Amino acid sequence: MNSLVLKSKVDILEDITHVFSESPRCCISIRENTAFQPSKFLPLGIITLYSRESQALTHIREAINLGMFEWHTPTADETSVEIKRSVKPKPRKSLPDHEISSILNIFGSVAIRTHLRHPVFDAHALRKMPFTKPTTLVCDTSAILSGALNFTSTYLIPAVRIKVPGVVHMELVNMADRFLKLMRSSPAGVQALRLLSAHFRSQSGQRVLLQHELHSAVEMEHPFLLGNPLRAAFQKDDDTELQGLQLSVSITSYVDRMILETARQHRLQATTDHQLLLLTSDQGLARMALAEGINPLYFQSTNRDTFWGQHFTGVNYHPFTENLHSTSIPAILWDLATMAGTARLESTDGPKRTLEVWATRSDLPWLPQHSREDLLWTEYFGSIPTPSSRSTDPNQSDAQTADDDIELDDTEIPSPRPMQSDSHRSSEPSLLLLSFRVDRMIALIDELDTQQELSVVNVLKTLGIRSVRAREYRRFLESGNAVSLRDDSWFATPVLRSIAVAVRGRNMHEFRKSLRSLQVFRALEAHFSKCEVGSGIPLDQFGRARTSYSALAEITGLGARVYGSGFFATPRTPDNAQFCSIAIETYNHLRGASDWVATGQWLESLVSKEGIHPETARRKLQTCSEQGLLKRITEGSTPQTAYDRHTLRVLDVAQGTPVVRTVYLYRGDFLIPGKASSSIKLERSD
Repeated sequence: MNSLVLKSKVDILEDITHVFSESPRCCISIRENTAFQPSKFLPLGIITLYSRESQALTHIREAINLGMFEWHTPTADETSVEIKRSVKPKPRKSLPDHEISSILNIFGSVAIRTHLRHPVFDAHALRKMPFTKPTTLVCDTSAILSGALNFTSTYLIPAVRIKVPGVVHMELVNMADRFLKLMRSSPAGVQALRLLSAHFRSQSGQRVLLQHELHSAVEMEHPFLLGNPLRAAFQKDDDTELQGLQLSVSITSYVDRMILETARQHRLQATTDHQLLLLTSDQGLARMALAEGINPLYFQSTNRDTFWGQHFTGVNYHPFTENLHSTSIPAILWDLATMAGTARLESTDGPKRTLEVWATRSDLPWLPQHSREDLLWTEYFGSIPTPSSRSTDPNQSDAQTADDDIELDDTEIPSPRPMQSDSHRSSEPSLLLLSFRVDRMIALIDELDTQQELSVVNVLKTLGIRSVRAREYRRFLESGNAVSLRDDSWFATPVLRSIAVAVRGRNMHEFRKSLRSLQVFRALEAHFSKCEVGSGIPLDQFGRARTSYSALAEITGLGARVYGSGFFATPRTPDNAQFCSIAIETYNHLRGASDWVATGQWLESLVSKEGIHPETARRKLQTCSEQGLLKRITEGSTPQTAYDRHTLRVLDVAQGTPVVRTVYLYRGDFLIPGKASSSIKLERSD
């Protein structure tokens, strides 16, 4: 397989899995197409993946996505030698060490932009983090390039609002223009090194701004550019007074002045108690800000020591809580590819498998849509694990297997096996382990109820598959006589009609009640009812049906996942008075110095500690508020996208068609539809 394909960070997971399929160790490297000699790549070390003991592809994919890896980078001296070998040489000219040193220092920001490590802040500023009151950050160019802006937008939101002065955009555009001019001049020697520096800085900086503008809910402002009366910094002016200022001698002082003026202008517009900080690693700008009464949020500039010769882990502690924060391998590849032009991942053992990710190349087009959807060009070299090797994983979900465009014999699919309870009591129904996509099952139920009869061909078309895996869906529905089969067609029954009505009503409890007519679901419900509240449920016991049954449990209220903690049963549906006491007690337990608690944290605590499903909590909170049993107050208009792995699957209807939708518990709009309030405060009514 060897073709350039536009892919997102989600789409690329399959290719990265193939690279790691034979060996947990892979080399990572980058290439600048113009400055480097043909076929030369700059090695950035070894990434070692730590998946489960089973090397099943689903476990490898999980480890890649959840950051279960260690990255060991080479030393600065080793890399310096490699740069000299890779860059196009100039005859009889040696490469100056200070130019190479400057390039090595740029890499210090890679680890911070990808959250593998954090910026080193001034102790006085760090003591106030995380901010408990609204704060405006005015950032300079160093904050964008070094990764400090990524840190603040990930860990200090929603209290923080970010201002990016227009002159910062101009600086990055000037860097990009310098990079393009050098690229067109076929540089070698020192010019090739300067091309590397301009490429690394300009493209990584522009990506940071694009990510925050297009793929983040961070509240950003772009104040107008104060071009006058300091225009002499960009063009000559005959005004003798302006000439006397000699602003055109150094544009750096002009840029610093413009950034500081942006902060001063905002201070005039804001209230006196509103906190205003200048995010910078520039000592001169920080001193100037202090002298003019503006507090700098100062951090140390990055250098080679923060990247080269280091061990990075993909999972690290959240800087302000006891939670964990992970960085995926695709996130690292995307940052490196954008920064240098090309990033490569290559297997070290077994069959040769290589993945290249391209951001810039002369023969590759670019469209705004690529940035809007965060797409890069990818190219995979090497063999692909066969379907037989994928099927060896007993826990592999239907999401990865049912979509294979392969016609299989009946004997190739393992027959569903009953899972007995520990007591083996015959009175309890056995649970068949069926693997199917729940969203497709919902679509099939809706279509079959609408048409009342579907041929096998139309069933496969509705499910979007071309294999005998449709029998998994048939066995689920047949377990309660929801369908009947005659003459190669599926016919709806009154049982299916009641299920379809409940699905379209989007009522979780009615849907759950209607599914009790199916033997498979009754067995699943009985299994969850035996699970103790507050104890995680090992989904591996469901084998290949783990994805199907966890999704089914979420949309029916049997259970819910708490990211990083496990899957929990949610059998409790307290009355309104009981819920008020539980809700306020949970809120009081979670709140700290501030009165505000993240909505997702509150919901997940009810799941893991009290066994209350988020849908139940949302409905009960609304009812108790309307009845005056408690007061709910929300704030924070910025969704907390840093917690977007904390999700829940729910039933919904889109354009009249039932669907399974993923909601984000920390974004706030789930708890109170129509509002993106990410923090909540609860009080008892008097």
